Amino acid sequence: MTPNFDKIHNRFRLNGKHYTFDDLKEVAYSFIKEGLPFEKEIGDFLSHWLDNSNYILAKTSGSTGKPKTIKLHKQAMVNSAIATGDFFNSLGATIIVNSWSGPRPFALRARICSLKVPASTALP
Repeated sequence: MTPNFDKIHNRFRLNGKHYTFDDLKEVAYSFIKEGLPFEKEIGDFLSHWLDNSNYILAKTSGSTGKPKTIKLHKQAMVNSAIATGDFFNSLGATIIVNSWSGPRPFALRARICSLKVPASTALP
């Protein structure tokens, strides 16, 4: 069975704590309202991810011209996260988060692939 974008893996942890779907919505709201700048970005992503839409809006980098807003289907992102997780698991590799990898893709992969995210690397 393929994980779906509207489920939280039972082994997913953020800073060592498991969250239900509704709990994660509260975390997102808290990050948006009271968080540091990087937490606000994570909260914004989580808020959009946990809404009733089948897609999220994202901006392209603009490397070939003016940045554009595009729709990313959530299930396609889940499928990509699974493929990435399978690849790194097959290598026995450890995924290390750094500031250039971006918090959004990592947060999604962690949520889908049940990665444990330590406090020191959870949100670059």
